[in-house]
Amino acid sequence: MQIDFHFGATYAIARLAGFGDADAQVVAYSAQYVDDSTTTGFIRFDNGMRFYRQATAHPPLDLKNASNDVGAQSWLPFHFLPGNDGLEARAPMGDQYRQRLVCRPDSFVARAMMRDVIEQKSHTPDHSLHRLGIAAHVFVDTFAHRGFIGERTGLNEVGRIETAAGKALKKMPVPPIGHGQVSTYPDRPFLHWRYENGAGERVERDNPTDFMVAANRLCQEFQRYRLGDPAAPVAGLDDAARDRVATLLHGATDDDGDARLRHWLQALATDHFGFGAATPTYVGKGKGSWKHLALGDFYLSWLQGAQRHLEAIPLDKRTMLQRIGAKLLEAGAEHTEAVADLFNIESVTYPFNPAFLASDYKRFHDAAEEQRFAVFKKILPRFGIYEA
Repeated sequence: MQIDFHFGATYAIARLAGFGDADAQVVAYSAQYVDDSTTTGFIRFDNGMRFYRQATAHPPLDLKNASNDVGAQSWLPFHFLPGNDGLEARAPMGDQYRQRLVCRPDSFVARAMMRDVIEQKSHTPDHSLHRLGIAAHVFVDTFAHRGFIGERTGLNEVGRIETAAGKALKKMPVPPIGHGQVSTYPDRPFLHWRYENGAGERVERDNPTDFMVAANRLCQEFQRYRLGDPAAPVAGLDDAARDRVATLLHGATDDDGDARLRHWLQALATDHFGFGAATPTYVGKGKGSWKHLALGDFYLSWLQGAQRHLEAIPLDKRTMLQRIGAKLLEAGAEHTEAVADLFNIESVTYPFNPAFLASDYKRFHDAAEEQRFAVFKKILPRFGIYEA
C-alpha cells in the first residue's frame, strides 16, 4: 500500500477505533514512515553518545535490494511478512519451505504479530504506539502484497499483466524482488487487475475488496489494542464507517499515492468520518519531520551541505555505484544520507540535546528494532521459519 492508506486511512481508522487525535497521528506517522526510513547507521553526538538505526526500507535503486541477506532484513519483517502457506502451525521444512515465505493476507503469522504488539503494550509504553503503527503497516501490506516474497526469487517473476477489462499493464524491467515487476498495481486501492505468476498461473486481484477487508481488520486490531486484550471480541467498522472509508478507497482513482492522500486529507478536514474535523500532517524528510524535530536545525544545514558536496562530484568520474547514487540524489533530499554513505562522505556529529531521547524519531527506531526482533526471533520460529 502507499501513503494514502498507510497515513490517511490509518489515521481515520485509528480515530474510528477510538483513538484521540494525538495518538492517531503517532500511529499513522509511524505506519507511513516505515516506507520512508531508508537510512542505516549511527547518529553521532558531540558528547560521545551514538544511536544506531537500521533501515525499514531501501530506495528502489539501492544495491542492497540485490542481496537477500541484507534486503530481507527490511522486506520480510516490514513489507512482506511470510504467510506460512496459510498454515496455523509449524510444517516440515522440505522442498516447499520457500512457499511458506509467500506473503498471505491476514495470515496466522500476521495475527501472531498483532497479538505480540498488544501483549507488549504495557512493557514498552514509550514506543508502544509507534510499534502499533509499524505493525499496522505490515498487517495491511499482507493484503496488498499477497502472493509475493520479500526477497529476490524466481517465485516473484510475472508474465502478462492486465486490467480486469483486458488492457495490458506494463511489466517493470526489474529483478524479481517483492512485487517490483508488477509496479504499484497491488497498492492502488481502486484497481481490478490480473497477472501470470512464476508458476504460470493466472492470478485475479480485486484491490477494492481486499483493501476494505484490510481496513476492517485493522480497525479490529486497533480496538483490541485499546482494550489491551488480543483476543477480545470487537466489532470493527460499523456500517456508516465502512461506507465512508469505501468512498475514499474506491473514489480516489489517481495512480499516484500522494494525489490520493489529498482526497483523504480533504475528507478529514471536512469531518467526512463524523469524529470531528481533523488536520493530520505528515512530513517524512527535511524541515518539520520527526528527524528534524529530534535533531534540530543542525540536521537541515548538514543536508544542504551534503547535497552541495554530492552535486560537485564530476559525472565523468563516477563509477556505476556513483551513477546509482546520482539517480537517488535526483529523487530529492530524502535520500541524501544514503547517498552520502555511498560516497563515504564523513557523517555529521550532532549537538546533543536530551530531548532526543524522548523524540518520536528515536521511539520509532526503538519500535522498529522491537518489530524486527519479534518477527525474526519470536514469531516466525514458532512456525518453523528461520530467516535471520
